[in-house]
Amino acid sequence: MFAAAVVVGVLALAPSALASSTGPPPVGQPPSPTVAPAATAAPSVVGLSAVFDNGMRAVGSGIVLTATGEVLTCDHVIDHARTVTATSSATGRSYPATLVGLDRTTDAAVIQLHDAPDLPTASGLQPAPRGTASPVAGEDVTAVTSGGPGVGAPTVTPGKVTALDQSITLTDSAGGTHRLDGLIEFHAALRRGDSGSALVNDRGEVVGMIVAASHDPAEALGAAVPIDRAVAAGG
Repeated sequence: MFAAAVVVGVLALAPSALASSTGPPPVGQPPSPTVAPAATAAPSVVGLSAVFDNGMRAVGSGIVLTATGEVLTCDHVIDHARTVTATSSATGRSYPATLVGLDRTTDAAVIQLHDAPDLPTASGLQPAPRGTASPVAGEDVTAVTSGGPGVGAPTVTPGKVTALDQSITLTDSAGGTHRLDGLIEFHAALRRGDSGSALVNDRGEVVGMIVAASHDPAEALGAAVPIDRAVAAGG
């Protein structure tokens, strides 16, 4: 819906124009080494639905930062939305959300979830464990994604870091462009609505916020902002 034109060297990536997820391994087979630790982060990924004044809607994911409902997501998912609602499979609840801060240079935004429209914060949410070390090329990672509200438990999709310090240029819904630098490039099959999802290392720690994926499902490439940069910028 709000897909952006993106260029990363020879890559063609676009937020919110994502390929189908591979999903978990078949029943009876052991999980990938990266999928099992990702279960640690799964309760901290929420689905987001944004409604705009023109009646259009966008879906995405968010990463819970605090037990009182601060959530990190992509600016392009919620920018200029009239209402934003978050749904947590961990609590089984939906929460109205308001904007706290954003930074278009990293495509990061922080929203505040509320237990009710007239209450200042939510409660009882599980913050995501955050990694303190940057990933390296060749490292196993997992995309933990919600795919938007009402789709059940988060999906875990194993992948691998392919490059660091990548750059992309986004074209937003208003036709403006801005550049994102210092991104983690990784190989994993994603889907529409995965923007704002968590990129998780093999210790179950979130190391990045997913902002883009390839137009071509055969490439199965994604891009993520390092988590510390995204949190600092969005807050």
